[in-house]
Amino acid sequence: MTATGFDEVLAGLALEGGRGAVEVPEGWGQGRATLGGLVAALALSAMRGVLEEPRPPRSLLSIFTGPVEPGAVEIEVGRLRRGGSVTHAEARLVQGGEVRYAAFGAFGAGRDSALEVAPPPRPAAPGPDGLDELPFIPGVTPEFTRHVAYRWALGAPVFSGAGRREMGGWCRLRDGLGAASEERLLALVDAWPAAVLSRIDRPAPASSLTWAIEFVHPPAPAAPAQPAAPPAPAADHWWFYRSETETAAGGYAHESAALWDPIGRLVALSRQAVAVFA
Repeated sequence: MTATGFDEVLAGLALEGGRGAVEVPEGWGQGRATLGGLVAALALSAMRGVLEEPRPPRSLLSIFTGPVEPGAVEIEVGRLRRGGSVTHAEARLVQGGEVRYAAFGAFGAGRDSALEVAPPPRPAAPGPDGLDELPFIPGVTPEFTRHVAYRWALGAPVFSGAGRREMGGWCRLRDGLGAASEERLLALVDAWPAAVLSRIDRPAPASSLTWAIEFVHPPAPAAPAQPAAPPAPAADHWWFYRSETETAAGGYAHESAALWDPIGRLVALSRQAVAVFA
């Protein structure tokens, strides 16, 4: 069965009166569960539908209560509060009569401010053109990786026992048909394995418990400074990802990550708590 593309899955979301449904296809799995970035993107897209006016998403907090599996999924979405510049919304994905995923989003219009703090620059790393692309290997790599191109640049591969804290490199969705969007950024950030898995010398499952991602709007200036109005990056260009394991004990790891756009601007910050069964 040919897996449906990312934008096609989102386009299949139907909402009316705070309730909706979507069909999650085969081919986006990681074990029993669907890629968390796709699940979160469906929730974010549903939240946009309850805003009274468009406001860019500033943050999204995800709670994974169970695996969202291929098949029919019900979505419940609502607006919690609309303020002068910020709107809060929530969404739940229900399958088999159980809540499998819940999310809270904050959408905020920009404001004039005297505060401006430069973001961390994109890490120094070889460019994507000089790196080999990781292959999709059926039965070995997760199903969803057929949709993502990776070129490793930092740290060590998973299950290598290398003892490194960081992991990262270049990535992009293979179907570059859609415009760059926060939904696509969710897929790119979550497409990478937990960095802590590079410290293990044998395969072991892991799953996210909670995931908090913050979107930088407008994208922070790169260093050196870009022109005043740089072109919007295309969806099929290479984005740079870096994650770091901050601590791990008792079967849980805590990680932070960041994503930079193709011209070197910080676009997203991420934190997650991960259950590791090793």
